[in-house]
Amino acid sequence: MMFVDYALGLLNDFNVLFQSKSPIFYKLKTEILKLIATLAINYVDGTYIRNCTDLLALDVTDESHYVDVQKVYLGYTAEEELASLVSSSPDISQLEVRKIYITARDFYKEAIIRIQRRFTFECDF
Repeated sequence: MMFVDYALGLLNDFNVLFQSKSPIFYKLKTEILKLIATLAINYVDGTYIRNCTDLLALDVTDESHYVDVQKVYLGYTAEEELASLVSSSPDISQLEVRKIYITARDFYKEAIIRIQRRFTFECDF
């Protein structure tokens, strides 16, 4: 649940832009790129992200750029909660913990893919 709070918090902060009463179009691309970078840095190697010249074209499905699965960032509270749970419950297997990280990684990946599909800034005029 703590992971959901963290991840949806990022998306909600972005969504607030669309609820503004003032024009925000000039901010949109910058905010989208920040969101993609923030989501990606949670599971993709930072060097790959920094070297990418167009985050809207960042290949977030290329597993060769993923960090080790147990280095996927779940958010501070979720990380602390999971560590506490693992240390206090010896019956939790490493496979179960790994599944948590993989699920988080898949969430980030799908969020970025959907953002990239919805927001293109190519002009034909």
